[in-house]
Amino acid sequence: MKSWQSCCAALVTLCALACSSEDHEASSTTIGAELANGPGVPLAVCVRLPTLLGSQAAATTSVGGAFDMDVLALRHNVRISFPGALNAEDAARSLSLSQLRTGYTEMVLVNGSDGVDYDVLLRSGCRESSPGDS
Repeated sequence: MKSWQSCCAALVTLCALACSSEDHEASSTTIGAELANGPGVPLAVCVRLPTLLGSQAAATTSVGGAFDMDVLALRHNVRISFPGALNAEDAARSLSLSQLRTGYTEMVLVNGSDGVDYDVLLRSGCRESSPGDS
């Protein structure tokens, strides 16, 4: 009987360690979206991925009425969209937690409704000076 209890205790401990390790990695993962050119520079958002199942974190920034930068972070992925942009569908991105952990960086061209082309830098992590760290 004791070997059965020892085996169950070891299994529970192992599962707890695996879950807490995953939660810690998610809680320290952030996504940054920065406007690299155009009026209103510097403009940035920073969102930390939540750890609780079903939780989400979000940030929205308006780029001078030309478009918005929306970042929605769930536990294991992030969606970045640009409502109001002429190429909103093409510019939108969906990133996995594993992509962010390995060091994601991409410059996305966003065609503003004001006729200006904007460069938006998406990357794992956030600069220390990025506003909106959630």
